[in-house]
Amino acid sequence: MASKTRDKILKTALKEFNERGFGNVSLADLAAAAGIAKGNLWYHFKDKEALLEALNAAYIERLEWRKTLWPEPGREIEGFAELLRTITDEIRDFRFMFRDQSSYGEHSQTLLDELAKIYDDAMRQFTAFIEALRRDKRIEIADNQLAPLVFNLTLGLRYHLEFLREIGQSNDPKSGGVESALQQCATHFDGKMAPAALKKFRRLLGQTQLIEGS
Repeated sequence: MASKTRDKILKTALKEFNERGFGNVSLADLAAAAGIAKGNLWYHFKDKEALLEALNAAYIERLEWRKTLWPEPGREIEGFAELLRTITDEIRDFRFMFRDQSSYGEHSQTLLDELAKIYDDAMRQFTAFIEALRRDKRIEIADNQLAPLVFNLTLGLRYHLEFLREIGQSNDPKSGGVESALQQCATHFDGKMAPAALKKFRRLLGQTQLIEGS
């Protein structure tokens, strides 16, 4: 029973933080949204920082499957699109972490301990897919352009929602902020990816309007 209550609190907290913003949700708000007594919530989580720690840990656990995504011969475009969509699904599901850091300050120690490796893993995967596409002649990019491209992809995905928040555009989960991050990723390949490959890539990312307008 205790585990079910704890899981319910975490699920409620993630939903409320994503929809309303970390700084706008109190523990009393969470107890009411979860339909439990405040004392019951405080039994499991003494403060919002404890909730942040648990949600950061859940995010790290979520990343394990993503690490299995690597280029496969004949499926380089499909695999790369799947990797990017997987990352944006993570961003969507843990939106507050990518948008509200100004409300909670430092990440939990659990996440801080893993952060460098998380970035390194993502950048190595991006590099592997781009190199595979280059070998297959579907991307034309010089050696000295590869690292900056991978860096910009990583930077854009990580801080896109935070930038939109700062200019007042990302508080609503239905605003399309995550999809706009994905769209920005695709623009990095304009002029680098072969036209047929780029069209397929955009289609796999769900960017039909870009395809029709290209």
